This record gives sequence, C-alpha cells and structure tokens, in this order.
Amino acid sequence: MPPRSTSDKRIRSSSGQALGSIGSMSRRSKSRECRRMRTSATWHLLDENEQLLIQITSNLELFKIQENMDPFLRTSNNIATILNRYVLPVISSQSVSWQNICAWKCARKGE
Repeated sequence: MPPRSTSDKRIRSSSGQALGSIGSMSRRSKSRECRRMRTSATWHLLDENEQLLIQITSNLELFKIQENMDPFLRTSNNIATILNRYVLPVISSQSVSWQNICAWKCARKGE
C-alpha cells in the first residue's frame, strides 16, 4: 500500500477500503439521524392512531358514538401530519396544486 499523505482524511475500514471523508461522513450521519427522527415520530403517530382506532371500535360497540369525535379528529390530524411530511413536499416541489389538477380534468372532459 502506498504511503498516505497527511492531507488524506479518508477513513478506512478494517479491510483497508476507503469509506469517505470525515466531512461527508458527518453530513451523511446527520441526514440519517434526521430521517431516523422523522421515522420515529411517524411510528409514534401510527401507534397513537392504533390506540385511537381501538378506542373508537370500543365506543361503537357500546353505542357511545358521541365519544368518538375527539379520537376521530386526532386520528385525522395524525394522518394529515404523516402525509404532509412525506407526500406534500414532493407535490409542492413540482408546483402542482389540487386546483390546477381539478381544472385540468374539467377542461379534458369538455374536449
């Protein structure tokens, strides 16, 4: 193996393969950590929804329909939060609005 210069900041695995520079490693780990946090928060919302849906089912079985309003709203808000995290950034990055899609579909029907 040729001698490494002091300016070479590449990290090597135990097999001797270069893994990347220290700076890019920290950027990747920060990105991974952000994804992990977002995924963890999403799983928390999904777990909460599971509990809320169990509560809604129980209320329906006991004919306590009025007591389902809050759990339904919380479930709906959790779903909206999850969708906003994952779906809407893609849509907004393409500058597409639902109004434009509906207008396009209506215009196509008139052809």
